[in-house]
Amino acid sequence: MITKSVKDIIYDRIIQLTIGVVGGLVVAFSTDAVRIHYIKLVTLFLVALVAILFLELRRQQFLRRERK
Repeated sequence: MITKSVKDIIYDRIIQLTIGVVGGLVVAFSTDAVRIHYIKLVTLFLVALVAILFLELRRQQFLRRERK
C-alpha cells in the first residue's frame, strides 16, 4: 500500500488550488464579463489555501487518532 506524507498531500492541494484559480482567471478574462480585482483574488486565494491546509491537518490528526 502506497501512503503519502502530509507534506505531499498538502503540496497536492496547493497545486489543485492553483490550477483552479488560474483556470477561473482564464475563463473570467476570456469572457470579459467579470472584472476581478487583484487584491480580492489574492485574498481569496490565501483564505482558500489556509482553509485547505487547516482541513488537511485536522484530517491527518483524526486519522492518527483512529489508528491508535
